[in-house]
Amino acid sequence: MDNRIITTDVMEEDFSLEGNLRPQTLDEYIGQEKTKNTLKVYIEAAKQRHDSLDHVLFYGPPGLGKTTLAGVILLNGKKLYEYICEHVKQAEVFDDVFIDTNSEEVAEYANKMGFRVIERKPELAKNTANGNDLLVYHFEQYPEYDYYFQAFATAPYMQADTIKKCYGRLIYSEEFDSCFTATENHGFYWLSDNPINYRPGILPRSQDMLPVIEETTGLYGISKDSLKRYRCRIGKKPYIHIVSKFEAVDINTEEDLKIAEFVGKVIYKL
Repeated sequence: MDNRIITTDVMEEDFSLEGNLRPQTLDEYIGQEKTKNTLKVYIEAAKQRHDSLDHVLFYGPPGLGKTTLAGVILLNGKKLYEYICEHVKQAEVFDDVFIDTNSEEVAEYANKMGFRVIERKPELAKNTANGNDLLVYHFEQYPEYDYYFQAFATAPYMQADTIKKCYGRLIYSEEFDSCFTATENHGFYWLSDNPINYRPGILPRSQDMLPVIEETTGLYGISKDSLKRYRCRIGKKPYIHIVSKFEAVDINTEEDLKIAEFVGKVIYKL
Protein backbone atom coordinates (compact mmCIF):
# COMPACT_ATOMS: atom_id res chain seq x y z
CA MET A 1 0.00 0.00 0.00
CA ASP A 2 3.04 2.31 -0.10
CA ASN A 3 2.32 3.29 -3.71
CA ARG A 4 -1.24 4.52 -3.18
CA ILE A 5 -2.29 7.25 -5.59
CA ILE A 6 -4.82 8.74 -3.16
CA THR A 7 -3.82 9.76 0.34
CA THR A 8 -5.26 11.94 3.09
CA ASP A 9 -1.81 13.33 3.89
CA VAL A 10 -1.03 16.92 2.87
CA MET A 11 1.50 16.86 0.03
CA GLU A 12 3.88 19.67 -0.93
CA GLU A 13 2.07 20.30 -4.22
CA ASP A 14 -1.21 20.81 -2.35
CA PHE A 15 -0.03 24.21 -1.10
CA SER A 16 0.37 25.64 -4.59
CA LEU A 17 -2.95 24.17 -5.73
CA GLU A 18 -4.99 25.47 -2.80
CA GLY A 19 -4.55 29.11 -3.74
CA ASN A 20 -5.70 28.41 -7.29
CA LEU A 21 -8.71 26.39 -6.18
CA ARG A 22 -10.01 29.03 -3.80
CA PRO A 23 -12.05 31.84 -5.39
CA GLN A 24 -10.25 35.14 -5.85
CA THR A 25 -13.33 37.36 -6.33
CA LEU A 26 -16.86 37.53 -4.97
CA ASP A 27 -18.24 36.50 -8.37
CA GLU A 28 -16.21 33.28 -8.22
CA TYR A 29 -17.49 32.49 -4.73
CA ILE A 30 -20.45 30.10 -4.84
CA GLY A 31 -23.20 30.40 -2.23
CA GLN A 32 -23.95 32.89 0.58
CA GLU A 33 -25.69 35.20 -1.89
CA LYS A 34 -27.15 37.51 0.75
CA THR A 35 -23.76 37.96 2.43
CA LYS A 36 -22.05 38.49 -0.93
CA ASN A 37 -24.53 41.18 -1.96
CA THR A 38 -24.07 43.00 1.34
CA LEU A 39 -20.28 42.83 0.97
CA LYS A 40 -20.47 44.21 -2.56
CA VAL A 41 -22.32 47.27 -1.25
CA TYR A 42 -19.71 47.82 1.49
CA ILE A 43 -16.78 47.35 -0.90
CA GLU A 44 -18.21 49.66 -3.55
CA ALA A 45 -18.92 52.33 -0.93
CA ALA A 46 -15.31 52.10 0.31
CA LYS A 47 -14.02 52.44 -3.25
CA GLN A 48 -16.11 55.56 -3.85
CA ARG A 49 -14.74 57.08 -0.64
CA HIS A 50 -11.20 56.11 -1.73
CA ASP A 51 -10.95 54.44 1.65
CA SER A 52 -10.23 50.96 2.99
CA LEU A 53 -13.03 48.58 3.84
CA ASP A 54 -14.28 48.78 7.42
CA HIS A 55 -13.59 45.80 9.66
CA VAL A 56 -15.72 42.75 8.87
CA LEU A 57 -16.46 39.81 11.18
CA PHE A 58 -17.69 36.46 9.84
CA TYR A 59 -19.15 34.05 12.35
CA GLY A 60 -20.99 30.74 12.22
CA PRO A 61 -20.47 26.98 12.43
CA PRO A 62 -17.70 25.20 10.51
CA GLY A 63 -18.16 24.50 6.83
CA LEU A 64 -19.87 27.73 5.77
CA GLY A 65 -16.87 29.10 3.88
CA LYS A 66 -15.90 31.86 6.33
CA THR A 67 -12.15 31.49 5.73
CA THR A 68 -12.56 31.39 1.96
CA LEU A 69 -14.80 34.47 1.97
CA ALA A 70 -12.40 36.36 4.24
CA GLY A 71 -9.58 35.61 1.81
CA VAL A 72 -11.51 37.22 -1.02
CA ILE A 73 -11.73 40.63 0.67
CA LEU A 74 -8.16 40.84 2.00
CA LEU A 75 -6.11 43.76 0.75
CA ASN A 76 -3.99 42.40 -2.11
CA GLY A 77 -4.98 38.91 -0.98
CA LYS A 78 -2.31 39.02 1.73
CA LYS A 79 -2.72 38.27 5.41
CA LEU A 80 -0.93 40.32 8.04
CA TYR A 81 1.62 37.67 9.00
CA GLU A 82 2.66 37.19 5.37
CA TYR A 83 4.38 40.58 5.24
CA ILE A 84 6.98 39.95 7.94
CA CYS A 85 7.46 36.34 6.81
CA GLU A 86 8.29 37.50 3.29
CA HIS A 87 10.71 40.13 4.58
CA VAL A 88 12.47 37.61 6.82
CA LYS A 89 12.85 35.23 3.90
CA GLN A 90 14.14 38.05 1.64
CA ALA A 91 16.82 38.92 4.22
CA GLU A 92 18.46 35.52 3.67
CA VAL A 93 20.52 35.65 6.87
CA PHE A 94 19.01 33.03 9.18
CA ASP A 95 19.92 29.34 9.38
CA ASP A 96 16.37 28.44 10.39
CA VAL A 97 13.12 30.35 10.76
CA PHE A 98 10.39 29.24 13.14
CA ILE A 99 6.79 30.44 13.29
CA ASP A 100 5.17 30.25 16.71
CA THR A 101 1.50 29.45 16.25
CA ASN A 102 -1.40 27.21 17.24
CA SER A 103 -3.20 27.86 13.93
CA GLU A 104 -3.29 25.09 11.33
CA GLU A 105 -3.62 27.68 8.56
CA VAL A 106 -0.50 29.55 9.67
CA ALA A 107 1.38 26.28 10.13
CA GLU A 108 0.55 25.32 6.54
CA TYR A 109 1.82 28.69 5.35
CA ALA A 110 5.04 28.17 7.34
CA ASN A 111 5.63 24.84 5.63
CA LYS A 112 5.02 26.44 2.25
CA MET A 113 7.65 29.10 3.01
CA GLY A 114 10.18 26.50 4.13
CA PHE A 115 9.90 27.59 7.77
CA ARG A 116 9.57 25.38 10.81
CA VAL A 117 6.72 25.50 13.31
CA ILE A 118 6.73 25.80 17.08
CA GLU A 119 3.34 24.84 18.45
CA ARG A 120 2.49 27.45 21.05
CA LYS A 121 1.68 25.95 24.41
CA PRO A 122 -1.66 27.09 25.92
CA GLU A 123 -0.22 29.33 28.64
CA LEU A 124 1.72 31.30 26.01
CA ALA A 125 -1.41 31.82 23.91
CA LYS A 126 -2.95 34.01 26.62
CA ASN A 127 -2.83 37.81 26.78
CA THR A 128 -0.67 37.56 29.90
CA ALA A 129 2.26 36.11 27.89
CA ASN A 130 4.91 38.51 26.66
CA GLY A 131 7.82 38.59 24.23
CA ASN A 132 10.34 37.54 26.85
CA ASP A 133 8.28 34.47 27.75
CA LEU A 134 8.00 33.46 24.10
CA LEU A 135 11.70 33.88 23.30
CA VAL A 136 12.84 31.99 26.40
CA TYR A 137 10.44 29.17 25.52
CA HIS A 138 11.84 29.02 21.98
CA PHE A 139 15.39 28.93 23.34
CA GLU A 140 14.50 26.09 25.70
CA GLN A 141 12.96 24.12 22.84
CA TYR A 142 15.89 24.73 20.48
CA PRO A 143 19.02 25.56 22.54
CA GLU A 144 21.53 24.74 19.78
CA TYR A 145 21.70 28.21 18.18
CA ASP A 146 24.21 30.94 19.07
CA TYR A 147 21.80 33.84 18.45
CA TYR A 148 18.04 34.24 18.59
CA PHE A 149 15.94 36.81 16.75
CA GLN A 150 12.30 37.67 17.27
CA ALA A 151 9.95 39.42 14.83
CA PHE A 152 6.22 40.03 15.02
CA ALA A 153 3.35 39.81 12.56
CA THR A 154 1.97 43.06 13.97
CA ALA A 155 4.95 44.93 12.47
CA PRO A 156 4.31 44.25 8.78
CA TYR A 157 6.66 46.87 7.31
CA MET A 158 9.90 45.79 8.99
CA GLN A 159 12.12 45.65 5.92
CA ALA A 160 14.55 42.94 4.84
CA ASP A 161 17.41 45.46 4.72
CA THR A 162 16.78 46.40 8.36
CA ILE A 163 16.84 42.75 9.35
CA LYS A 164 20.17 42.30 7.53
CA LYS A 165 21.74 45.33 9.23
CA CYS A 166 20.63 44.30 12.72
CA TYR A 167 21.85 40.76 12.12
CA GLY A 168 25.24 41.99 10.90
CA ARG A 169 25.84 44.38 13.79
CA LEU A 170 24.97 41.76 16.39
CA ILE A 171 26.66 38.74 14.85
CA TYR A 172 29.89 40.32 13.64
CA SER A 173 30.56 42.85 16.42
CA GLU A 174 31.86 42.00 19.87
CA GLU A 175 30.54 45.34 21.11
CA PHE A 176 26.90 44.21 21.42
CA ASP A 177 25.09 41.29 23.03
CA SER A 178 21.63 42.15 21.65
CA CYS A 179 19.78 44.46 19.29
CA PHE A 180 16.38 45.99 18.68
CA THR A 181 14.70 48.44 16.32
CA ALA A 182 13.54 51.81 17.58
CA THR A 183 12.47 55.32 16.64
CA GLU A 184 13.94 58.64 17.76
CA ASN A 185 11.36 61.08 19.07
CA HIS A 186 12.09 64.78 19.53
CA GLY A 187 9.08 65.78 21.58
CA PHE A 188 8.06 67.15 24.95
CA TYR A 189 7.48 64.08 27.11
CA TRP A 190 5.90 63.68 30.51
CA LEU A 191 5.70 60.75 32.90
CA SER A 192 2.55 61.12 34.96
CA ASP A 193 2.72 64.73 36.28
CA ASN A 194 6.40 65.36 35.56
CA PRO A 195 8.27 66.33 32.39
CA ILE A 196 11.09 63.88 31.68
CA ASN A 197 13.23 65.52 28.99
CA TYR A 198 12.81 69.29 29.40
CA ARG A 199 11.86 72.07 31.84
CA PRO A 200 8.61 73.91 30.96
CA GLY A 201 10.16 77.22 32.02
CA ILE A 202 12.99 76.82 29.51
CA LEU A 203 11.58 75.73 26.16
CA PRO A 204 14.19 74.38 23.74
CA ARG A 205 13.59 73.87 20.06
CA SER A 206 12.29 70.32 19.63
CA GLN A 207 14.98 69.52 17.05
CA ASP A 208 17.67 70.47 19.61
CA MET A 209 16.35 68.16 22.32
CA LEU A 210 17.95 64.87 23.14
CA PRO A 211 15.80 62.22 21.47
CA VAL A 212 13.67 59.81 23.44
CA ILE A 213 14.22 56.29 22.11
CA GLU A 214 11.11 54.13 21.67
CA GLU A 215 11.23 50.41 20.91
CA THR A 216 9.22 49.53 17.82
CA THR A 217 8.52 45.96 19.00
CA GLY A 218 9.36 45.00 15.43
CA LEU A 219 12.66 43.12 15.68
CA TYR A 220 14.83 41.87 18.53
CA GLY A 221 18.00 39.80 18.60
CA ILE A 222 20.18 38.46 21.41
CA SER A 223 23.08 36.09 21.95
CA LYS A 224 22.42 32.73 23.54
CA ASP A 225 24.65 33.56 26.51
CA SER A 226 22.76 36.77 27.32
CA LEU A 227 19.36 35.18 26.76
CA LYS A 228 20.25 32.33 29.08
CA ARG A 229 21.67 34.70 31.71
CA TYR A 230 19.01 37.44 31.71
CA ARG A 231 15.98 35.53 30.34
CA CYS A 232 15.09 38.70 28.49
CA ARG A 233 15.11 39.64 24.79
CA ILE A 234 17.38 42.65 25.45
CA GLY A 235 20.78 42.21 27.06
CA LYS A 236 23.07 44.70 28.79
CA LYS A 237 24.83 45.98 25.63
CA PRO A 238 22.16 46.40 22.96
CA TYR A 239 22.66 47.81 19.49
CA ILE A 240 19.76 50.18 18.78
CA HIS A 241 18.86 50.39 15.12
CA ILE A 242 16.81 53.49 14.28
CA VAL A 243 14.06 53.08 11.68
CA SER A 244 11.52 55.47 10.20
CA LYS A 245 8.10 55.84 11.75
CA PHE A 246 6.66 54.29 8.59
CA GLU A 247 8.68 51.12 9.04
CA ALA A 248 7.96 51.16 12.77
CA VAL A 249 4.18 50.84 12.40
CA ASP A 250 2.93 48.30 14.94
CA ILE A 251 -0.69 47.16 14.91
CA ASN A 252 -2.38 46.67 18.26
CA THR A 253 -5.54 48.77 17.97
CA GLU A 254 -8.09 49.70 15.33
CA GLU A 255 -6.42 53.11 15.04
CA ASP A 256 -3.06 51.40 14.40
CA LEU A 257 -4.69 49.35 11.64
CA LYS A 258 -5.99 52.47 9.92
CA ILE A 259 -2.52 54.03 10.07
CA ALA A 260 -0.98 50.83 8.70
CA GLU A 261 -3.44 50.76 5.81
CA PHE A 262 -2.60 54.38 4.95
CA VAL A 263 1.16 53.81 5.19
CA GLY A 264 0.88 50.71 3.03
CA LYS A 265 -1.00 52.54 0.30
CA VAL A 266 0.87 55.86 0.31
CA ILE A 267 4.42 54.92 1.32
CA TYR A 268 4.86 51.32 0.23
CA LYS A 269 2.42 51.45 -2.72
CA LEU A 270 0.65 48.23 -1.74
